[in-house]
Amino acid sequence: MVSYTIIYLGTVGSGLPSVYAAETLNIYNWEAYMASSVIEKLKTKHDITLVESYFSDETLRDELLLSERKSSYDLVIVESVRLKQLAGQGVFHNLSKMLTELDHSYDPRWMSACGDYGIPYAWGTSGILYRESAFVTPVDSWKTLLIPDARLKGRVGMYYDPIEAIAPALLALNADPFTSDKTLLKSAYRTLKAQRPFLAMDQYILSSISTPNKLKNIDIAYGFSPDVVVLNELESNDDWRFVVPKEGGLIWLDCMASPSGKPMKKGTWQVMTFLSKAKIAAENAKISGFLTPTLGVLSLNVGTSKDDTSLLSPLERLDQSFLYRHIDAQNMRYRDRMMNTLRD
Repeated sequence: MVSYTIIYLGTVGSGLPSVYAAETLNIYNWEAYMASSVIEKLKTKHDITLVESYFSDETLRDELLLSERKSSYDLVIVESVRLKQLAGQGVFHNLSKMLTELDHSYDPRWMSACGDYGIPYAWGTSGILYRESAFVTPVDSWKTLLIPDARLKGRVGMYYDPIEAIAPALLALNADPFTSDKTLLKSAYRTLKAQRPFLAMDQYILSSISTPNKLKNIDIAYGFSPDVVVLNELESNDDWRFVVPKEGGLIWLDCMASPSGKPMKKGTWQVMTFLSKAKIAAENAKISGFLTPTLGVLSLNVGTSKDDTSLLSPLERLDQSFLYRHIDAQNMRYRDRMMNTLRD
């Protein structure tokens, strides 16, 4: 992890600060998850220098946040379910006194999901990634991935995770993807077992970026809405599409939070409010390849390219999709056993 010198120019305990001086703030984020042009605009408009450090694994991020090292950062990006879990352990500043200032900027569903400890930053869904050239008609159902045609044997990518693999099999049954019903889970297992001989890989498709020859053998895979941009940039042929199937997908929401352990800097809230502005949110989402939860942005950041059309799919199937939620330990153990058996 790269370390940076923090220039400390004042603090705020609670409420909205009225005066902002030049500051340097540190953010812990996924790589390529904030547009450099937006960071430059923040510097120009508010004289705030935002320095990024990156994590590539949520477990490593959480280890840092649960240690004293969290005080090295002023901002961090965390998925909504994990945010609430960590907030319960005192990891983040409570922003409830400030959040009313942003009620007009976000749909209530996103504000509720982040709760009192974060602001909505980015969202998207799970779905199907597929090569348009490999299909006569557009893919529109999880069954195309789960019950593949014979010609797709050895050309299917799945993500063997206790949530991500089981969810599409449950959605194909029109069932709750987070259910603990063992009858439904056993049915999902049978579907995944029958799919197994068709798989070319059982890891997240973007893990194959470093091995292009492996990716060339994939025609259809489980993935997430921003992945289509990465895949089309990697292969330079604009052949990949992303769709949320008609049965729905899983909705993920990333929130921006401020780690506790030290008083919140004056500029921290200014960064949050700056990123919530429609034109800034549109630019950030467009360049970074995700959907923004900021209201009134769609017309600003979605164009006519095929990548943009794919990014619209989560909006079209929003009502059929499920926001990620916590799964209890017993349910997770049962799912883990399912996945381990499938791998054997």
